Amino acid sequence: MSTIPWHSQTLPNDLILETQTKIKNGLEIAGTDLVRVVEHAIERPLPSSVREIVEIASVAPTRTRGRPSNFGARQDFAMSIIDRRYPALLRYEERKREALQKVGALSTADALPPSALAYERLRLHMKKDLNFIATWESLRNLHSKWKNGHLHQADYPETDDLSDQIDLYFPAPKRS
Repeated sequence: MSTIPWHSQTLPNDLILETQTKIKNGLEIAGTDLVRVVEHAIERPLPSSVREIVEIASVAPTRTRGRPSNFGARQDFAMSIIDRRYPALLRYEERKREALQKVGALSTADALPPSALAYERLRLHMKKDLNFIATWESLRNLHSKWKNGHLHQADYPETDDLSDQIDLYFPAPKRS
C-alpha cells in the first residue's frame, strides 16, 4: 500500500460548480464568493474598482415553493378590507374634526382632511399587507384603481409579439 499525502488525495474545489450548487439549493451567495468565481473563470484578478462593486453584491436565495410574494390575491384581500373599513373611519375622522373645531383646538389651515387621516390610519394598521405603500396618497390612488377595476394588468390582452404589445401600450398619435 502506497502512502500518498492527504492534501494530494483531496480534489481541488471547483468554485463554479460549488456556486451553481449553492444557487440551485437556494443558498445565499456572498459578494466575495462571486469575486472568487469570476477570478477563477477568467484566470486573472479583477481590477480593484470592479472587485469592490462585486463584493458589495450578493445573490439572494431563490424561493421555489408556494406562490410568489407579489401575487395579486394578497393585495386584493387588503383592498377589500380597506374598502369595508374606510367609510367608518372617514365618518370617525369627520366627527373628530368637527369636535376639535367646536372647541377651537384645530386650525383648518394646518390640518389634513379627514380622508387623508382615514387613509393614513388604514395604511399604518395594514402595514404588513401593504408594505410597499409609503404615503396615504398612494394608498388612496391604489384604492381608487382597485374600486374602478384598473389595478391589475389583466385589462390588457397578452400577445406573444413584442411589437404588438408596444403598440398596445403606446398607441401612435392620431393624425388629423
